[in-house]
Formats: sequence, structure tokens, C-alpha cells
Amino acid sequence: QHAARVRSARPDAPWSDPLRFSTASPSTARVSVIRIAELCGDSCEGPDYLTNKNGADPAADVAFIMAAIVGTRSRFGVRFATAVVARYCAERRADVPLNAYMSCDAMANKPGEDHRAYTCHCTNSIDAAIARRSVPGCERQALGLHPGICKCPPEEQDRGQEVVGEMPVYLPFARLENGTFTSPPANVSYRCGAFLSFPRAGECAPGQAPRPGPGGAEPTCGWRLEPRVDYVRGQELLDLGWRVRAPLPGDHLTPVNVEDLAHNRAVLHRALDDHRPGTARGC
Repeated sequence: QHAARVRSARPDAPWSDPLRFSTASPSTARVSVIRIAELCGDSCEGPDYLTNKNGADPAADVAFIMAAIVGTRSRFGVRFATAVVARYCAERRADVPLNAYMSCDAMANKPGEDHRAYTCHCTNSIDAAIARRSVPGCERQALGLHPGICKCPPEEQDRGQEVVGEMPVYLPFARLENGTFTSPPANVSYRCGAFLSFPRAGECAPGQAPRPGPGGAEPTCGWRLEPRVDYVRGQELLDLGWRVRAPLPGDHLTPVNVEDLAHNRAVLHRALDDHRPGTARGC
């Protein structure tokens, strides 16, 4: 077992008490996940964790922040300077295939529901376009107003509520034209990473490790979050040289420059790593 604590590059409060979990087994795999906290306006108090939410590997999440957060604040309710960008370590079953990615949104909730309560559902039209995936029956989408949910096969939707999901992320990002996202052609597209989904139903109970269900085929507990969480605020990234480009007019996502992506990814790692000498980095 090991102990770990929530850490900020610039502490906002005293460290939390240590939490103890069992170490990973050979049948599990760890993945480093980046997520920017959403829907907290100017007062993000800290990480919003991964339960029923989406995250990404470092390159894909940096690209997402550059395109959708800095350029179009209204879509995700975040001011970048006070935003919280966190690095998590998630553990999942290694012998169970990843599911297709589920888009987890608060925008998909019904009127009157808590806007902070996220719902994981079939991929959004924008996520399908980013993944260069053809999904039938996608609803029209408006940035900040409606997520444009697509229609997945029932078995994919059911399994996606219990198993970690993954989708490839391709740049350039898709463009919104008259309520429909269109993808750039394949000859100008390149993969930069992956988005991940973490459904509530598959999350392990405290102290429990991912394990198989009856017969060993599907997990009754599909993933868990390691207790170590590091986070940094947007202003710290700006102070370290995070590059920002002017957004396009209208609802378009800000284009992601390849050199800026590599630079900003290095800035994020430096912000998270250099402020905690002598501790284990990543997963």
C-alpha cells in the first residue's frame, strides 16, 4: 500500500489527510489523465475529479484547452486564469477491452437538474467529428446550448456505463457549420492523443481494486482513481509561458498550432512536476 495527497502547485489550503489504497495488480493498467474543471466560472475551488466525466491524455487535453477553453469560454463556463487543470492517475482492468468513448456532459441534463451532475451518453456530434467517426442520427449542435447527442448501438451504450471508454483525437479539430460539425479531410488530419470516459457505474468502491465479474469476462468494478491528484491554475500556466492565440469569430474552435501544442504541453508538465521535488511523477 501507499499514501498520497491532493497537491496544488501553489497550495490553496493545507494538504488533505493521506489515503491508503492497494497497489495495482498485474491484471490492471494505470493511465495518466488530464482534466480541466468545468462549469465553475471565476471560482474553481479545485479538481472536479473523473466520476461520470471525461478526461484525456496530456497531448489531447492540452489541445482541447487551447481550442475550446481559452478561445470560447462560454461553452464550458471556465475562465482560464482561475481554471483548475488536474492530473489524475486512473487504474483499470487491463484484460478487458476499452469501450467506445461516452461523452459525459452536464449540458445533456433535463431542465431543473443540477447543472453540476454529469451524464454519460453516446458520443456528441463534435466528439464523433473529432474522432473522425461516422455515427448515425446525431442531433444538431449549438456551442454552449446543446451537446448534439448521437445514437449508439444499445450494447455499446450499456457497456459504456461500466467500462472506461476511449476515442482517438485528430487535429485539426472539427468546424461547426449550420449546426453540423464537419471534419477536415484525412490527408490533413493527424492523431494527437485520446479522450477517455469514466462512467460512475464502473467506478470501484473506496479501497477496492478493479476486478472481474462472474465468469471473469466483464468487470463488476471497472476503474478506480489513485488518491494522488496534482493540479495547477491557468494563471500559473500563463506565467510559465503558455501560448494563447486569438479565437476565430463566431462558434468556431480556436485552431491548434502544432508548435504551440508541444510548447504548452511542456509548460503543463513543468508546472505540475517542478513544484513537487522528491515525489513520484505520473502513474
